[in-house]
Amino acid sequence: MNPSTPTTRWRAWPRSPRPSRLGVASLVALLSATGLVLVPAPASAATGTLAFNPGTLAFGSVRVGTGSQAQSITVQNTDANNSVTISSVSIEGLNPNDFVAQTDCVGTIIGTGAQSPKTLGPNETCSVAVKSVPIAVGGRSAQVSVKSDGSEPDKRATVSATGTEGYYLAGQFGEVQAFGDAVDHGDATGVDLNAPIVDMATTQTNGDGYWLLGLDGGVFSYNAKFFGSTGGMPLNQPVVAMSAVPLTDNLRGDGYWFVALDGGVFAYGEAAFKGSMGGKPLNEPVIGMVATPSGNGYWLVASDGGIFAFGDAGYFGSMGGKPLNEPIAGMAAMPDGSGYWLVALDGGIFAFGNAPYKGSTGGIALKADIVDMWPSPTGNGYWLAASDGEVFNFGDAPHLGDLGGGAVDDAIALAGTAPPLSPYSEGPRVAF
Repeated sequence: MNPSTPTTRWRAWPRSPRPSRLGVASLVALLSATGLVLVPAPASAATGTLAFNPGTLAFGSVRVGTGSQAQSITVQNTDANNSVTISSVSIEGLNPNDFVAQTDCVGTIIGTGAQSPKTLGPNETCSVAVKSVPIAVGGRSAQVSVKSDGSEPDKRATVSATGTEGYYLAGQFGEVQAFGDAVDHGDATGVDLNAPIVDMATTQTNGDGYWLLGLDGGVFSYNAKFFGSTGGMPLNQPVVAMSAVPLTDNLRGDGYWFVALDGGVFAYGEAAFKGSMGGKPLNEPVIGMVATPSGNGYWLVASDGGIFAFGDAGYFGSMGGKPLNEPIAGMAAMPDGSGYWLVALDGGIFAFGNAPYKGSTGGIALKADIVDMWPSPTGNGYWLAASDGEVFNFGDAPHLGDLGGGAVDDAIALAGTAPPLSPYSEGPRVAF
């Protein structure tokens, strides 16, 4: 092993209670389960002196739900005659959960993941590698703190980043409009379509690519891999919705599912077929689907709010058999799969399981029907899109622009760029 390669990965606990966020709570619980805690060494006599190079790390803009490239801080014992013992390394400050690191400045207690003291001889160095993994939009900052038995107080380096989010709107003629940090990679407006576009999905590795889905099951890929389609194949019923494979310890986000009106499911790439409603009686047609965060299941939703759960998708309730003012138009799920929302054409929201109700457009005089919804990466908010391109935001989902006001009348789908802050994606997200 290269001696300069950091060998201990850690993440600091926040020093004081923080507002509850599903994503943060899930990640902290995961780290707690692995026993990654700090074990400071007893204080000893003052000896060497530590210096940081550089003293600050600026990561710039980083998409929420993803991880930046790592940057390193060199820690040096600048004393030419005396050794210094480093007892612990931690992340502290305003946003300690938005940064992760690994270091060879301390040892690891085998079997616990806890830190053990390590001594630097005169002029010797070690390093701390840091990544930004923002959990919210806007400025994020913290400090890398190194405790030692040296003559100075704890040594600290400042780390900072700006969390960003975005979303895309798609139209039935293949149009795509980007907002926030979403990057326009093209659309299908110049394509002679055999069938109108009915849905879109963003890549779950980093949100920097997307697919458009046609009514005939044709798939158009933009900065995203093509894994197959039903374009040109005979179908029992038209295709209506799609969902992308998530990024997990076992999945690379390479694939997608889509579903037809009769509940028939088509799986491509890493997407695993877990069952369907094809050939089974339905009270109303299926109009949407959402994959579970593990990628080992999915939900289907019918226009009457009936829910069909497959694989590891949990059933938390439905609107099937209950009176609705308007049919259901879309669905979204919590980042950890513990609940879901349904949205109706009038923007009425129905929350099940742990999905929090954050507001709706039900009761508001809309200029156009709601056609789709997308959850914020934390699960503490969501966006709704209307067919005229207007976007409504609730909870911690920021409004980043829209096409409302009569500019369009054929919007059919909304898809966000920030992957969910899911415990299933924590490993790949923080990996160095």
